[in-house]
Amino acid sequence: LSLDEGNATRRIGLLSANNKLEYLLKYYLPYNGFPDMWIFSPPFHHESLHHNLTVLKVDSNYLINIMNSFVPVRTKIIFMADARKCNDKLPKHILQTNKQQMNVSMNERIDQMNRLWYAALRPKIDNSKNWNVLLDATKITCPLVCTWHIDGAHYVGVWYKLMSEYILSILCHS
Repeated sequence: LSLDEGNATRRIGLLSANNKLEYLLKYYLPYNGFPDMWIFSPPFHHESLHHNLTVLKVDSNYLINIMNSFVPVRTKIIFMADARKCNDKLPKHILQTNKQQMNVSMNERIDQMNRLWYAALRPKIDNSKNWNVLLDATKITCPLVCTWHIDGAHYVGVWYKLMSEYILSILCHS
């Protein structure tokens, strides 16, 4: 690839990546610096509507493997399972679609997805210096789930503040 910069032409090599995450891990972060901590929390709201567990298992293993391949040991990776959704605030068509497609409620589906992730991550944590904390936001948020939701899926600011404090308290005590 050549860029014309006035009187000078500069050649740039094309970077090869299969997706945005791979590009981020292979090219962007090594050049700009990896963070000391990476909090990974998959938002299963949309996935619960469209993905079957077989696809999610393949996706989770791919993501774990690619992160293990490129994230340096000094970066601590924290996995936080998705929290419960507030069915009272979710649009009825979302609840009906989820129940029809998956034959379970959205929260049951999210619980299934979280268990799948935990099963995929458990051996990685035992053999990794990166993956070392598993947090279950489902259990933490269960009593106040509808209080902390704007629309049944997205959270109010206090939720993020409390989750940040919770993560920091765990890290400070370990």
